[in-house]
Amino acid sequence: MRERDIYSLSIVLIGNFNPVIISPFWLASKGLIREIEAETARVDVIHSEVTKFELDWFSFESTQARIDFKTNRESHFNILRDLIISIFELLKETPISAIGINHLCHYSLKTFEEYRNFGYWFSPVKEFSEVMHEPKLLSVQYVKSNSDDNGSLKLSITPSDLIPDNKSVLINCNHHFQITKKDAKGMLAVLINNWDDSFMKTDKLIDLLWSKVTL
Repeated sequence: MRERDIYSLSIVLIGNFNPVIISPFWLASKGLIREIEAETARVDVIHSEVTKFELDWFSFESTQARIDFKTNRESHFNILRDLIISIFELLKETPISAIGINHLCHYSLKTFEEYRNFGYWFSPVKEFSEVMHEPKLLSVQYVKSNSDDNGSLKLSITPSDLIPDNKSVLINCNHHFQITKKDAKGMLAVLINNWDDSFMKTDKLIDLLWSKVTL
């Protein structure tokens, strides 16, 4: 398996939220983070329409329709999961209709030529050069044809937005689930039951990709 330069994890919840509830000091008051973490948190905004803050190891953003927990520390993936579980065991009545587990894997290729050939492998972009000057492939997406109890799966490949060397790619594996019960309790069951499987499928998809691609 090709070594990742950055592996981020984003857990996205879709539902009906009150953004002012979850804040660094609320988390500390519930014993979910340390007091020092709350005191040193970088808070952008806490408002009825949007809350956004960042701790040393994860970032949080909430609107009335969407919550996004994200960490760039692979060593803290399970800790982030446990934090989400603890939060919504306290907020059991929160309406939640869907959850997405997003695996954001960044790879820096050796040279710009490798990077360019990576795009050529997916699409014959050179064929459009008669009309488009030096055409480039911007993104590729693969989707599972149907959603079932194991959720839907989407694999997206784009230029990396975190490695500014003009030769890096982001491979994003999005595992999306609709919540049948449409509440926090149902969301937590889906998160816990599909956690390991989501990582397994991501590793398998990316292994398949790098075993086939020709640079």
